[in-house]
Amino acid sequence: MLQSVGVVEVVDRTETAAFLVSREGMADLLETIDSLEEQLEAADVLALANARADRGNWMAGGALADAAWDEFAARRSHFQAVTNGD
Repeated sequence: MLQSVGVVEVVDRTETAAFLVSREGMADLLETIDSLEEQLEAADVLALANARADRGNWMAGGALADAAWDEFAARRSHFQAVTNGD
């Protein structure tokens, strides 16, 4: 089965010592890994959205940036205390 996808197993006695992968096999392997990572990321985003489904104040872009700056400004004294060692 491995040979059909461009992989050869190198064994030393009964232990696998290495795998040799053809250029095409490596390209296919990397493509599969990329696809799986994309699927995982999509599942993570969906899980986050589902976990926060009850929150109605979704923001993006400039509104999100403005809200973040407002939050920093509201907590300015707290951040200054942390950086000053208070």
